[in-house]
Amino acid sequence: MKDLRIVIHVLKTVLMNRTILIFMLLGWCWGLVIPNKFDLDHSPDIFRSDDNHTGTLSNRIVDIGAINSDELYFGTGAGLAKATNALGEPQFTHFPRDEFTDLPRGASPALYVDESVIVVAGVTDTIAMDNIESMGTGMAVSLDNGESWEYYPQPVDEDPDDPETPEREIYFYTDWYGINVKRLAVTTEINNVTYDLTVAGDYFYSASWAGGVRRHKFRNVMPGENEWEILPLPEDNRPTMYCGYDPPAGYTIDPRDPNPNDPANSGNHNHKGFSVHAQGDSILWVGTANGINKGIIGEDHCISWEHYTADVDGISGNWVIGFDNQNWQENGVWHDRIWAITWSTNVTETTGVSFSDDGGYTWVVPEMVTDLGLKVYNIFSHSETVFICSDEGLYMSTNGYYWEKLSRPVEYENGMIVEEIKSEKVYSVFADGNMIWTGTNDGLARTFEPYNDWEIFRFWNQPNPADAQNLFFAYPNPFYINQGSQNYGVEFVRFTFPYTGDGKIHIFDFNMKEISVLNEFRNINGTGEVFWNGHGRFGETVASGVYFCRLDFGNKQYWTKLAVFNL
Repeated sequence: MKDLRIVIHVLKTVLMNRTILIFMLLGWCWGLVIPNKFDLDHSPDIFRSDDNHTGTLSNRIVDIGAINSDELYFGTGAGLAKATNALGEPQFTHFPRDEFTDLPRGASPALYVDESVIVVAGVTDTIAMDNIESMGTGMAVSLDNGESWEYYPQPVDEDPDDPETPEREIYFYTDWYGINVKRLAVTTEINNVTYDLTVAGDYFYSASWAGGVRRHKFRNVMPGENEWEILPLPEDNRPTMYCGYDPPAGYTIDPRDPNPNDPANSGNHNHKGFSVHAQGDSILWVGTANGINKGIIGEDHCISWEHYTADVDGISGNWVIGFDNQNWQENGVWHDRIWAITWSTNVTETTGVSFSDDGGYTWVVPEMVTDLGLKVYNIFSHSETVFICSDEGLYMSTNGYYWEKLSRPVEYENGMIVEEIKSEKVYSVFADGNMIWTGTNDGLARTFEPYNDWEIFRFWNQPNPADAQNLFFAYPNPFYINQGSQNYGVEFVRFTFPYTGDGKIHIFDFNMKEISVLNEFRNINGTGEVFWNGHGRFGETVASGVYFCRLDFGNKQYWTKLAVFNL
């Protein structure tokens, strides 16, 4: 595997802007883990299958979108990928990211696909205040199935540089359809990451943690219409916000944490955007750190909002990370259901999913999902069937109340296991007819009805028996431990090598102290494979660092290095 390469931006540049660290310095959460959904591949070469743009650059599949059932797109830990002939023998490619493609750098945390329109976001890591932080790298839109792209930088505000304004509280005033709206300046891409995307009419919409919810016109653009617009959402304690009416006194678009001991602090959890979903061209659903917002888009494109929360409206939790709109016909009657992934933010809430059959007027929480303790990452519906991706596997339901778990992806040949996804965690799904695709932190899997047999698709550098320098690999490399609950961490490292018989793998720390010995080899189509869970010989989780791994075959030895992050 390639050596670990973390993208480091010069801290001096960061410190030159007096407001660029607002969101790190003032804190974001109120008794819950900081929202951070994506564990990134820091090197685009980690999972490269070859240099001819075949395969996916990463085996971490965050999202799946489809032009049709035979042409799929994947948001991965190292960028955008594609599969053609998805119903037959799929052909995988990835989209190169260079000066000719106008695609955002890094992983793809958000993906929208509909007909010929594709919108994808980017995120990478940077160093700020001696910490690794997520940083948005912009978005790109294609109107021709990915043949060409238009790039949009991550939206940030210029520093007003107003000497009369306190150093860490710098505001803009934005005209929102004749109303003067005050908002906090967001002058950095750090923690300004687009977690979700959607399209309604001529606009695409971006939900970003620090950057709020914004939109940009990309079709039928007239002169002067090429700027980002930030959407004013209701404050935490307000159920509505209507177009054409002045906002309440003191209203400020401010995604900082509210401070009840500081009346001047105008922060609102409902201004932290995590998900956005268009229902046609006239309804917009936005999920934040304080509930669900339903927006009615007027003919003039101004938006009026209704705000739903756990304590008032009965959704399971206020941290809303995703939506899906389910439509199906039953006994000649069409049903229209909106689903939301609703995580808890405190001990009075529960993590699960919530749905409404009446446009948000009332909400239902399926008890089975919360009783099972599932942490849901993604949701997808196809006709009367709905799927949820969770930390405990892939579940499906035909009524929304009773859920059936699908088997963990394992591929057999002549009754023997030839490949498997070791983790139960599933992060993305697409279904059409009798076919299901699912994305995990360790590859893609496909099954057909009755969903008992799986095919697994995974890409990495194949070991070369003729080249001792490329014979013994570990992946993923770097290996992240203890991130499965929130991020896209992998629970196992796979060591691969040409299979020639039994042997041993010895793992040493930086001081060359042996910490583990592995000898449970498996032969997969001529390639040997061994798993390691990041634990030492006494069951302890190893510390962060560089580890040296030695493969012993008879009297021959082969070495590789593995970077481990225990976060």
